[in-house]
Amino acid sequence: AANEHLSPEDKGRLLAERSAVIMAPVRTDLAALLRTVSGRAATPHEAAFQRGPGRSLRDAVAAFGDAIRRGEYATSWTPLAAAQREIAAFAKQSVPHLPHLSPRLADLSGSRIPMPGLAPDSTGQQLPAPEGASRDGGGGGGGG
Repeated sequence: AANEHLSPEDKGRLLAERSAVIMAPVRTDLAALLRTVSGRAATPHEAAFQRGPGRSLRDAVAAFGDAIRRGEYATSWTPLAAAQREIAAFAKQSVPHLPHLSPRLADLSGSRIPMPGLAPDSTGQQLPAPEGASRDGGGGGGGG
């Protein structure tokens, strides 16, 4: 039952206040997410994310906030849904090579620092890689 004693302006104000309270945690979480993905890129993979899906995410969060301020609650999620699809597509790309994900870790492969699967045997010789394995960090899906 609608409150007939409230003016349309009061109803609009109450709806805006209610929506602001409901959306406050969402906006807080989105702001925290933006701080996480907007920092200085430490790897080429992070830089690629920031140029692509990261930029779309920043734009979507801004559009979300604008829509909420205008009271366009029904359409406020549309930009975020589009950014989510772009992030999902980025995540489904083939696994990048180790130098793209972590250049510093990739540089260790030629060092004398022991690495899983590359430990020297008792004579100081490097153990052979398992059949079909690659030591160039080029993926292979082995998960290591």
